[in-house]
Amino acid sequence: MSKTIDALARDHTEEIIAKALDIMRDGEKDSDRMAAIKFLAETGHGKPNQAIIALPMTKRMAEQLYGLTIDQLLEIIEPARTPLTIDYKPPTGVAAEPEKDPLLD
Repeated sequence: MSKTIDALARDHTEEIIAKALDIMRDGEKDSDRMAAIKFLAETGHGKPNQAIIALPMTKRMAEQLYGLTIDQLLEIIEPARTPLTIDYKPPTGVAAEPEKDPLLD
């Protein structure tokens, strides 16, 4: 049975991280060192989120939004930024915890 690319990469995780650390510390070019730093940071902490707000609107609505200050815009969108919490209770006979994904172990 052949392995998938992500499985092969996971098999070499320690070597990949070690190589990135070597490049970060001893790379000849600044661009190589910065790429290694970015790779390590994103691997350890995830890529930063980038908010994209797309609103269907009329020209009049766009003009109204254009006239608002940052504080006014934040006041409008703040309620949407509140995390949604759901009190979930599984049906009788269903495990409360989902099965573990073997690829993530």
